[in-house]
Parts: sequence; C-alpha cells; structure tokens
Amino acid sequence: MSYVVQAIYEDGVLKPLGRLALGEHQQVQVVVQVDDPVERGGQAPDAGKCVPSAREAPAVSVPITTLAPDPFELIRDIPVVVQPADDGYTATFYDADISMSGDTREEAVSNLRLLLVDVFDDLEKEEGQLGPALVRQLAVLRRFIKRQV
Repeated sequence: MSYVVQAIYEDGVLKPLGRLALGEHQQVQVVVQVDDPVERGGQAPDAGKCVPSAREAPAVSVPITTLAPDPFELIRDIPVVVQPADDGYTATFYDADISMSGDTREEAVSNLRLLLVDVFDDLEKEEGQLGPALVRQLAVLRRFIKRQV
C-alpha cells in the first residue's frame, strides 16, 4: 500500500505532520518530493549554492493511467516513482515491487507499463503454482489491473 504524507525536516529528522497507520518498527520506503519555495515566489533556502544536474534531480511520482492497447484495463491509476539511475531513469511500482528502466522518464514509465502487463499475464497463467511472494504480487496487481471481458 502507498499513500502521500506531508512531513517537515527538523534537526536532521524527517517528521510526519500527521499520524501514520504503521506498526511499531515497520519499515517503509520514503520518496522525498521537496516543496520548492522558488516556485511559490519565495527565495530558496540555499540560494547561491550549486543547482543539481538533471541526474541529481529528485524522484517524481507519476500515475500510469492506461494499459491500452493491451487486453487489460486499469481499475485505478498505478502510482509510479521515477528516479534518475546510472544511465537513465528507473520507474518503480513499489506496491508490487516491480521496476523498469529507460533512457528518459517517459521511456522508463512506458517500459514499466509493458512489464506490468506481462507480469500480470504470466502470474495469472501460473496462479496455482505460485509461491507466497508471487501470490502477494498478483493480489496487488489485481487491485489495479483486470483482464478485459
């Protein structure tokens, strides 16, 4: 499961602004998207420091909104995190633990979309023979994808 939480960075610690629905000591993966004061007309806190290169750009969250033209349809948008990698970008659907790379952000997301369809199709075909991790992965994918009738 994934959801967005607002947080503040204070004294070297990232502090959520609200209560989280997590168990004690539960591990999570955090994707940081900075609220840029320059975009709101303010001044950046470190104005005058070096601007990061494109490869140092922060991860961005984008939805996959269609699987067309495949024989599958989305039940709801698939949240994907795209981040710079060595020679391009990596797009990841963390709920199902599936990633794919590409030379551009768009290519990484497109490649991930194709991989999600292939994985879903393969897992459905082998459903009776899957181990626990793949059963869980198929269950996650079924919350987002269904076969067209």
